[in-house]
Amino acid sequence: MRKIQSFIFAAAFMAAACSQTEPQAQQMQVSAPVTAHIATQTRTSLEPAEAGTYKVNWSEGDEIIISNGKSEGIYKTYDNGSPQAAFMPVSRIAIDFSNGVIAAYPTKEMYLGNPDPEEEIYLSIPTEQVYVAGSFADEAMPMVSEVAYEPVLNFRNAAGVLKLNISCSTETVKVASVTVTSAEAISGECCYIPAEGTYYPDSSLLSEEFVTLDCGDGVDIGPEAVPFHIVVPNQTYTGMKITITAADGRKHIFTMKADKAITVERAAVVTIPLKIGTFGEVKNPEVTLTAGDIAFNKFDINVSMKNVSAYFCGLQTKDSFYSDLENGFLFEGLQWKTAYTGPMTYSGTVSKFQEECADMLIEPGHEYVFWIIPQSANGEYSEEDVRYLEVKTKSYTSGGSVTVSASELEVGMTEMSVKLSANQGVLYVYNMLLTSEQLAKYPAEQDKIDLLIGGSAYFFDRMSDKVIRKFLSPGTEYTLIAIAVSSNGKYGPIFSMSFTTEDIPYNSMTVHIDKDLEKLAQDQTIRWSVTGGNAVEYRYIFSDMSKYLWTGTLESSVDKADEVMALNDGLYYINKTTEASAKVNLDSGHTYIIVVTAVDSEGYTAESSWWEFTY
Repeated sequence: MRKIQSFIFAAAFMAAACSQTEPQAQQMQVSAPVTAHIATQTRTSLEPAEAGTYKVNWSEGDEIIISNGKSEGIYKTYDNGSPQAAFMPVSRIAIDFSNGVIAAYPTKEMYLGNPDPEEEIYLSIPTEQVYVAGSFADEAMPMVSEVAYEPVLNFRNAAGVLKLNISCSTETVKVASVTVTSAEAISGECCYIPAEGTYYPDSSLLSEEFVTLDCGDGVDIGPEAVPFHIVVPNQTYTGMKITITAADGRKHIFTMKADKAITVERAAVVTIPLKIGTFGEVKNPEVTLTAGDIAFNKFDINVSMKNVSAYFCGLQTKDSFYSDLENGFLFEGLQWKTAYTGPMTYSGTVSKFQEECADMLIEPGHEYVFWIIPQSANGEYSEEDVRYLEVKTKSYTSGGSVTVSASELEVGMTEMSVKLSANQGVLYVYNMLLTSEQLAKYPAEQDKIDLLIGGSAYFFDRMSDKVIRKFLSPGTEYTLIAIAVSSNGKYGPIFSMSFTTEDIPYNSMTVHIDKDLEKLAQDQTIRWSVTGGNAVEYRYIFSDMSKYLWTGTLESSVDKADEVMALNDGLYYINKTTEASAKVNLDSGHTYIIVVTAVDSEGYTAESSWWEFTY
């Protein structure tokens, strides 16, 4: 067997009969009885290093899966502690080797496909692995064979190994688990191409950025280094963090420097010495928050942190923060978030402080709370650790000289556009579009001003901008109100402009629906006719009145159905026909409605006719 420095290899020799010296046929005939499984899965293990070279040994009970692209079989070995072993079939399946086979270990979560060295093989790097003294965990190391045309399989490792040599110079510590995180996917579903010996995560599948080694009842570490083996994909890792958790709950964290990286090659063991002075030496997090400049729509928060490994942060209105803090939701919600790890110190506008705060719209005259929950070096936090700071933005005041004007007004049936402009020194232009009914709810000028600057209006921060509103109702009066705020926070007089959207161009036709229930019962066909013009097309909506389409969309008024069919003839529930009839499916005891309109050659529609009936 070849030996290459720092690499691990495996070879499996499989025979179909009890003796490896008997002649082998290309068509594998299974005549041996089914062999019972061993209850506890054994592992494929590392043999102690010889001059820096490791070998992979098969263990008794190891199972491999073999596929020729058409059928698959499971084989088991009863050999132990050898890099080559005989495997016996555990089912009565004859595997044909003539067109090639491919094999893999372990048998769980493995998809082989056709025996093609270029084809992707799906496998899994366990996110949860189990500590084994001097080796890696059960079924942790995936292996894939080369394509074989005879019952001799040469396996290759599909991953590498991190060997963490952990020691503690001041005490004996019982290690309960070791967790490795990185900026790259380090466990989960992945792919392997045998011909290239290449592993890569499949972004369409789940890949995790952590892997945990469970040490069961605990492994004692002291001044002498103890090896902990973790199987990981072969790639380059950055941002790696190794968390060692003791049985008593203490943690010790090693963090890779930002400019460093670790490369793990396929089938290689990479040794990382981790020397601990005082285990779990923890200093309490120190966080200081102070407010800087306060403006109308922004404020500065100066953040200083020490002894913080990571943190959660957020920006909320004052009312929502205290509500979340009181009912516990502030902390319950953290399980759905990822803690930030940098920067550890910050001074600047809070709206730019991490992604968590970037989407918060900061409005004038409102109270906000910026909060931060630091984690200790052990990664722990509690309610006592929360730090927060209340800030209130400045309010706008009246008496400004900036004014708004409008030009280039264009109005259609369902949309409008207008250019709004303000004179020099404008900070924002707030604007809102209201129907006559909505406008009546704000009779006084101050009511309109409060509505505009209260957080519900649109705004822009240029001297002029094109304001476009779509999906308006046709034939409806609207009023556009606007107000400009100067850079010193003073708003000018309110601007108001009214207009009416165009009416739907109805024609003079009338649709008459045949309401003969007896005829309808005979052939389940609804018929209608038209007077007052020539129809080239009919559009209709037919619905069971208990269905959501009617109760949720059109029930408000038949006029709405008029509007929908005139302007949105492409909707899936609007039917088109050139015939003056429609075949329908009716159930006894149900109430139905049909709404029909007629379209002329100019594209104009008739006002809809409808019929509500119980079948």
